[in-house]
Amino acid sequence: MKSAINIGGKRHYAMIYVEEDGLKVEFVLSRELREMRVLRSQRLSQTRYSHSLKLTKESDINAQFMAWMREARSRGSGLPA
Repeated sequence: MKSAINIGGKRHYAMIYVEEDGLKVEFVLSRELREMRVLRSQRLSQTRYSHSLKLTKESDINAQFMAWMREARSRGSGLPA
């Protein structure tokens, strides 16, 4: 059975999937990320990019990841990032 958590404010901005070997996180930003840990980036529109990454250990939830989540939340809530 697949489990997922959808996170949104005024707009959907993140989805967390529970997998056997960790968590898969997808989130939306207004820019494309070109980072090694990002598994996939997809342009959704002129101003929206979806990104996927895998969290397999506690240290994956670091300052960079938290900054991306804050940026995604700000974008999803309609507030400036």
